[in-house]
Amino acid sequence: NMGSYNMSISGNRNDEASYPLKGDLQELIIISADNNSTISAANLVKINSYLAIKYGITLEGGNYVNSLGTVVWDKARAGYTDYNNNIFGLANDEASGLLQKQAKSTDGKELTIFVGDELADLNTNNTSNALSDGDYLLLGSNANKHLIPYKYGAGTGFDGGTTLDEEVNYRRELTFRAQATRSFTDIKIAADAMYVLVSTDPDFAPGSTRVYKVDDTKGYASVTINDGDYISFALYEGLPGGSHD
Repeated sequence: NMGSYNMSISGNRNDEASYPLKGDLQELIIISADNNSTISAANLVKINSYLAIKYGITLEGGNYVNSLGTVVWDKARAGYTDYNNNIFGLANDEASGLLQKQAKSTDGKELTIFVGDELADLNTNNTSNALSDGDYLLLGSNANKHLIPYKYGAGTGFDGGTTLDEEVNYRRELTFRAQATRSFTDIKIAADAMYVLVSTDPDFAPGSTRVYKVDDTKGYASVTINDGDYISFALYEGLPGGSHD
């Protein structure tokens, strides 16, 4: 029904103009429904997914979907039970207005991903056009924080003809896993590590792992990520007192 109504944002449970919110809003979404009904559950999932991806906030329950209702992060997918933490990623969905060209999780900030030549101060200032309509590249982590042994010398060969040019002896147990609508190339990963490891193997054996050197000046590596890939980080940690084994 058409008419004039008071509207309040937070702080007011009654249809009154008193006690409005005084502050800044990131975004305001106004939803309408026919015949005094409520928004459908399917549309609510679309809105929650849009907001979660845009702001890097992990949904507590349910899958992530695009504007068509197609699942783009399936929490029940085989092999992902341990990777439904700190979900975030890149997306271009013209129907919903979602265009996320750089991202990190607000829950775990160990990793930033982006497209383009450099990380912009704001997503809206990233001028890359690398993402096409319908593209989704989402990552979830196992949320582990420890270092585990991962000892390989300089010159060790990895998948795709890549090699180490420096010795590594540890890998971060923190591992991300991808759900992607296609193979994504030239994805920039900024992380505190010597190498970014991308693998089909959760143990990151060299024969099934692509290794990418983190540029010391730029602070990121340019990688290829496919649906189902695991992502982790290799480094060298010296022993106390300068010892070396």
